[in-house]
Amino acid sequence: NTEKDGFRLTTITSNLSITPDSSTDIDLFVKFQKGSADQDDFSPVSYQLMDSSSFYKTTESTFGIRASKRFLGDRWETQASASENKATRTLPPGDGNTSYKGTNDKFTFLNTLQANPAHKITIGLENSQEKAETSQILEHTVQTNSIFIQDQFSPLQDLTITLGGRLDDHQTFGSHETYRATIAYQIAPKTIIRSSLGTGFKAPSISQLYDNSSYYSGYYHFTGNSLLQPETSKGWDIGLEHQFSLMKAKTNVSFFKNIYKNLITSYLVTPGNYSYTNINKAESQGVECSVNLIPLERLNVSANYTYLMTDNGLGKQLAQRPLNKAMLSAQYELINKLHIGLEGLFTGTRYEYNSSTTKLGSYYIINMTTSYDLRKNIQVYARLNNMLDRRYADFTDYNTPGVAAYAGLKVSF
Repeated sequence: NTEKDGFRLTTITSNLSITPDSSTDIDLFVKFQKGSADQDDFSPVSYQLMDSSSFYKTTESTFGIRASKRFLGDRWETQASASENKATRTLPPGDGNTSYKGTNDKFTFLNTLQANPAHKITIGLENSQEKAETSQILEHTVQTNSIFIQDQFSPLQDLTITLGGRLDDHQTFGSHETYRATIAYQIAPKTIIRSSLGTGFKAPSISQLYDNSSYYSGYYHFTGNSLLQPETSKGWDIGLEHQFSLMKAKTNVSFFKNIYKNLITSYLVTPGNYSYTNINKAESQGVECSVNLIPLERLNVSANYTYLMTDNGLGKQLAQRPLNKAMLSAQYELINKLHIGLEGLFTGTRYEYNSSTTKLGSYYIINMTTSYDLRKNIQVYARLNNMLDRRYADFTDYNTPGVAAYAGLKVSF
């Protein structure tokens, strides 16, 4: 199906900061998005995608407010924040599950005490509530209450240690404790060694538990799994950061390893039918390298590379986790206020799903950006994505856009 499908997205964002006095801050955030995209159909006769006049429509709105107050000469800060995110999706009639409505509400209360210049303690409470319903599924609600504490201190001038713990009480899956510890030690004037150790907890989302969506006249069907268990993890990393005088280069090399229990993943049940499952035990480990340098006064170059080895417990690479991934970018100021940039991205071969037997091919794309500051608060910009018009896919039958150009005006108030 070579027909070009259109896409339209309108986004409105607004940020407002108020400072009633020197010790009080109030921040407001509003974002609204409305989009539509051409929706192809699927022929049950030829088993191929075909053109359609149907549209896939989405709307999303986010509202947030945060207020903070400082006491004791700014050594003690109290902060409260609340946010609400609403999202709707509407599919063409006849596509099975024709609508989705979801809401995510979150409230956080923090207290931070700077006991002395080398010691800071943070204690917080959090409540989150997720709601979701579709045309075929009644509303489901999940609530999680959390409490967490973090202690950051420097027993020596060049040594910083952070210890943290969190307790999540999930409405469905009960209470789970996690922790995290980090250490940073400056072993030389321009060299820092960092390391961390921690655990994680991730409950299945409502859609992963109860989804019942169908697409392309019901040929593609996604079914939730109410038997899913929470995902837990334990991991560590250690890295070295060094700054060079030559070209002001900053380099970072780190090694990491993560062990997952009941890793939540999607899989292909039968052709056209997808669901979610837990992988009893999985691992990921590898190395990350990055460098940032300034070879010329107006030129900034950065690069990073990740070598990632994964195992799904059966000696097979985890889905959507390529062994090799890299990025190279350069930003240059041609003249005062005029910037141009190039970015190259490489993604290696990877499995589409954990049940896949063949890998998706590797690919690389090159993007170009440019911007000009008309005034201090007004900027015009343009972006050319996939400028070589590379053809690639992250999922079978879902081609990604070819060369695409964008332009806009950014105004700050």
